[in-house]
Amino acid sequence: MWRTLAALWIGVQLLWFAHAGLGAGFTNDDLMNLHRSVQTPVSRTVTDLVLVFQPSPTFRPLGTLFYRVQWEMFGFSSGPYRVACYLLLGVNVWVLYGFVHELTGSREIALLASLLHGFHGYFRSLYTNTGYCYDLLCFLFYFLSFTQYLRARWISMFVCYLLALNSKEMAVTLPVLILLWELRRRPTDWLWLWPVGAMTLLTAAFISGRIRAATGIIQMRHYQPELSINTYGAHGYHFLQNAFYSWSVLTPAVAVAVVLGLCIFGWWKREQGILIGPGLMLIGVLPVVFIPQRSFDAVYLPAAGLAFALGGVLHWMGDKLRFPAPVTFAALAVFMVRLHEMHSHVGHPLYYAEGRRNVAACQELLPWKRRLEQPGRVLFTGDPFPTDRWRSLFLVHLCYGRMDIEVKRADAEEPGLPERGRFVMRFEGAHILEARPGSD
Repeated sequence: MWRTLAALWIGVQLLWFAHAGLGAGFTNDDLMNLHRSVQTPVSRTVTDLVLVFQPSPTFRPLGTLFYRVQWEMFGFSSGPYRVACYLLLGVNVWVLYGFVHELTGSREIALLASLLHGFHGYFRSLYTNTGYCYDLLCFLFYFLSFTQYLRARWISMFVCYLLALNSKEMAVTLPVLILLWELRRRPTDWLWLWPVGAMTLLTAAFISGRIRAATGIIQMRHYQPELSINTYGAHGYHFLQNAFYSWSVLTPAVAVAVVLGLCIFGWWKREQGILIGPGLMLIGVLPVVFIPQRSFDAVYLPAAGLAFALGGVLHWMGDKLRFPAPVTFAALAVFMVRLHEMHSHVGHPLYYAEGRRNVAACQELLPWKRRLEQPGRVLFTGDPFPTDRWRSLFLVHLCYGRMDIEVKRADAEEPGLPERGRFVMRFEGAHILEARPGSD
C-alpha cells in the first residue's frame, strides 16, 4: 500500500512544482522544429527511422514525427504539445522505476531513484520548451532498451535502441553501459557478446553515417566538441553543481570525492547493479560534456544515473539505521519538498517571452488569412522580429497552414523590394498597422 502512495506522490511532486509549464507557448525552437516536420514528407521521416546509417535532414526523425503527428491532429495550438511532453515526463518516471527495479530487484531503491529524478528545479527547459521532446523520447527508449536487454528480449531491445538513436545522439552510450554491466557481472560468460556487438555496429554506423556526415549535426558550430580532460572536468563539475542546486559546499575537490564515493559504493554493491548508476552518470554524459556548455536539462538522461546511485546509498543507510523503508522514503520526500521550494522556480523567462510574442504575432496574422489565398506572397515592411531572419517565415507558414507562401522582409533583406504582386503587411512592435495588396 505504501508503495502505491509513494508512486502517487512522485507524480504529485512533478505536477505541484512544474504545472506552470503546461501553459508555455511555442518557442523559437518549436517554430523551427515544427516547420521542418511539416516540410519533410512523412515517408522520408519514416525511412530515416530505419536507415540510421544515412544522413537525415531533420537530424532526429522520431522527434520530427512527434511534431508532425500533433500538427496533423491539433495544428498550431501549443496546449496539446505541452500535455504530450508532460505525459512523457510521467511515463519516464515509470520507466526509470521499472529499469532500476529490474536491475536491483529492489522496489525501494527504484522508488527512491524515481523520487530524486522525477522533478528537478533546474530542468526548467524540459518543463517549458517542447523542443526538449527529443530528450524525453531518448530517455524513454534508452531505458526501455536496457530493460529489454536485461530480460533477454532481443527484438524489442533493438527496436527501442533504434528509436532512442532516432530521438537524440545521447543514446550512443548505451552499448558502453551494457558492456560495463556485463564485464562486472559475468566476465567469463561471453554469450552476451552478440547482442552488444550488434548494438555497437549499429552505433558505429549511426555515428559515421548520420552524426559525422557532411550534413550531420556535428558540423554545426554549437555541436562541435572540444575533446580534453579539462573540458570534461569543467563541464562535468558544472552539471554536478546544478544537480545539487549549486550547493556552496560542493567544491571541485568535494565533487571528485562524491563521484569516487559513489563509484566505490557501486563496485562494493555490485550484486545489486548499483554500479550502473555512477557508470551512467560518467559515461552517459559523454555526448554533451565536450560540446559548448549546456544547461542542466541537457543531462536529463545521465542525471538518472546520479539519482539511481544516491537512491542505492540512501536505501543502504536506512537499512543500517534500521529505518523502515516507508520512513526512509517519507523523510527524503519531505527533504526534497523543502529543497525544491527554496531553489525551484519553474519557468523560463526567455521561453515564456518567446511564446507570448509568437502567439501575439499569430493572432495579428490570422485575420488576413483569406486575403492571402492569392497571390500567396507576403512582404513585411516592418518586421515584428527584425533580428530573426526565419521567425516571420515560420509563423506565416504555420499560422496559415501553408508552406508555399513566399515571405520577404523589405527592411531587412531588400530595402527597395517592389510591392507589386505581394500582400504588404506593416508591423510596428507586435501589431499590424497596415495590411493591403501591393501597389504597382
